[in-house]
Amino acid sequence: MITPSKKAKVFLEVAMLLSEEGLDKVSDLQTLLSYKGRLVYLRSKRTFKQCFGNWGSMVSTLRKRHPDLIELAETPKSKPEPKPTPKVAPKPKAAAKPAVKKPAVKQGK
Repeated sequence: MITPSKKAKVFLEVAMLLSEEGLDKVSDLQTLLSYKGRLVYLRSKRTFKQCFGNWGSMVSTLRKRHPDLIELAETPKSKPEPKPTPKVAPKPKAAAKPAVKKPAVKQGK
């Protein structure tokens, strides 16, 4: 049996994970359970079934309990735009200097 306090912790934990990752990235139970390091209270499919029933009821329950977090999960995450590199004017080339070759030094025995 799952206590109401554990159920509330599971709801909050899943809502926070979904708000960070997004519903488009975590779209099924197997993917959700693959985040084992980040999920403390939701460890198995059995616990998920006891708390939520199925995926659709989970989403609707979380919309009622944590609407702000689910709103973050449903909005597509935009990738940060790369910073434009400043255009540097090319340096004017100096007059080419003639290469001076040094005479080869022979090493004797």
